[in-house]
Amino acid sequence: MMLRRGLEVSAILFAAGCNTTIQGPEPPSEPESPLHPEGEAGLAEPTTFLYLLDRYNADGIATQADFDDAWGYYERSSQGLPGGVPRTLENFKTAFSIGRRGIAPGASDESLDTYRQRIRAAVYYNVNELGLGREMACTPAPGFVDTNGELGQACFVTNYGGAGDSFYGEDAAMQHAIAGGPVKNTVAISFRPSQAGAFREHGVEDGSIQFWVYDQNGVLQDYAQLDDLPGDAPASRPVPGVCTECHGARQPYERGLVVDSGRFLPANPFGLTHLQGADIQERLAAATCAAVLTSRLTLPQQNWVSAMYADVCTNGSAPVNEAPAEWRSSVALTDIWKQAVSASCATCHLALDRPVLGHGTAGYLCDGLMPHAYPTWLRARGRMGGPSQIHGLDAKGGPAVYDDAMAYVTAFSGNGKGCDNDDDND
Repeated sequence: MMLRRGLEVSAILFAAGCNTTIQGPEPPSEPESPLHPEGEAGLAEPTTFLYLLDRYNADGIATQADFDDAWGYYERSSQGLPGGVPRTLENFKTAFSIGRRGIAPGASDESLDTYRQRIRAAVYYNVNELGLGREMACTPAPGFVDTNGELGQACFVTNYGGAGDSFYGEDAAMQHAIAGGPVKNTVAISFRPSQAGAFREHGVEDGSIQFWVYDQNGVLQDYAQLDDLPGDAPASRPVPGVCTECHGARQPYERGLVVDSGRFLPANPFGLTHLQGADIQERLAAATCAAVLTSRLTLPQQNWVSAMYADVCTNGSAPVNEAPAEWRSSVALTDIWKQAVSASCATCHLALDRPVLGHGTAGYLCDGLMPHAYPTWLRARGRMGGPSQIHGLDAKGGPAVYDDAMAYVTAFSGNGKGCDNDDDND
């Protein structure tokens, strides 16, 4: 497939204010969001997002070569699949044994609700990383049979925007998600144990987990749009680098190869709203079970799942917002987990196997370089339906009031002064 029109998209350098130009697909036009806040004294607005796991974009710039490489990446990721590259979402569902609507065992006139119930699709609004309505489903446990006879897993998430396909339009996005359209895009992930060592001679330790992006019509595309960050930052980011920003990797992605040791993400029921269906918690548990069955979760992810579920792969297992083992050393630390980290930070950071709190955390937040998606920034600043104040605890476990989740996190970072800590802002 050919890359779309090579239209110019501006990008902001890692150092704020240094502009350059890249070539890439034209991002969809978005209406101005009323939730874009004005800059606040003491806390910089985000200017760009870090590309921590992309060898070529550590400065935050995507190039034409990144978009071009995506098509070869898809070919390499499809190695050994009987049907070749799954160029449509329907092909993806077939390749990885996820049910298709109107295809046996479903009835030919199967309704959308019946189809979603059959494949255990969870429908909800993601208030944190994306600000979109979503439909998520995975290969039913125990998984599909891979070409080497072992069991594999796969999941897809179809995204629905608000009015005009915008981000952050919660009510409209959920109306679209419930109705099944209009679709914004679909992101997908596969675990094929047959491919674990396929690129080992090239330095890829584990190539079993790979990523896919489909457009609004369910056709494979070379980029994903995760936000509409204000200013000149690119809304369209190339596959697979855009995926490893949250799904992790052992090392930065290298063109000509595949992602090394990526990870599934356990579903976070405490970062979602507008959950649809009486059995929605079972459906979210099924998605988390798929992640567990890959046996590729980091230790912090495993501890998080264990804290949330008694047995996530057992039907009816209800999640609890319990802090994982690493966050139980003090009352204050458990409190910050429950009130800020579990909703705003855990999904990505635990997959990246990087600490949420530590040296440099306040600097990244206060300088506007984190997090990796703009809705997370807005929500953590109390702009996405979150509280404007958090009545929590200080480092000693005493009562304290914080302006928002971001202030709560920075208060526990560096020397505890948050954005007033100049030492952490270099």
